[in-house]
Amino acid sequence: MSTTTKTKKLTATALNTLDAKNNKRKKIYVTDQRYEVQIHTFFRKSLIDNVNTNYLSIIDQLRQKTDVTDQLIKDTVGLYNTLLLKEFTDLPIPKKLDVEKLIKVTNMLLDNGIMEEVLTQFPEQELKKLEEQFRALQERMAAMVSELAITRSQQVAHESV
Repeated sequence: MSTTTKTKKLTATALNTLDAKNNKRKKIYVTDQRYEVQIHTFFRKSLIDNVNTNYLSIIDQLRQKTDVTDQLIKDTVGLYNTLLLKEFTDLPIPKKLDVEKLIKVTNMLLDNGIMEEVLTQFPEQELKKLEEQFRALQERMAAMVSELAITRSQQVAHESV
């Protein structure tokens, strides 16, 4: 006796139905003024890839600059979380990857406690997915940041001559 499994054709409508589960969001409130923020409760792989690609792009932009300061290098560390919030919330984060503007927004989010408030509201299993993807990129990013630091030290040595 054999069992047959009924098969279906994957149509555009069926694909949209499958994808709908990936678009779940919830409303949270931040700061004492209780500002409303929509956050994703499911981290789509495509959006995780955007976070990682955008971060690599920022590091690459810095590698190509000639006026990189130690402070700018330090400030880029916090940008990863800002890029995470850019993809997975409706917070007013610039779409353009302008390092200075993103650092300014990052500092405002940190200084007003918003960064921490929002990050703690994401589902733990979703943050773990992001972390796993991030680990895969860490070696590449470490090499890029090292190159950035070397370039900076060469600039300092050249300036002092």
